Amino acid sequence: MHSISEEAKAVVRRNTEEVQGKGRFDVFDELFADDFFDHTTQPGSTPDKAGVRKLYGTSAKLFQIFTPRFIGSWQMEIA
Repeated sequence: MHSISEEAKAVVRRNTEEVQGKGRFDVFDELFADDFFDHTTQPGSTPDKAGVRKLYGTSAKLFQIFTPRFIGSWQMEIA
């Protein structure tokens, strides 16, 4: 079985907690490469960095009580 590195977990944790949870798009720009490609594009979105940024921004506005927390591996808890 493939093990996920602690470094990869830290990136996912920062994205989950700081970008999605707190709207820190300065961290988003740090974590996502300019040539990022989203392989799980949501309807109405584009599979690039701009599309994900827009999705996160829209989600933050729609779900203001949404507080994601990284709980390990690739799991997320909604508080």
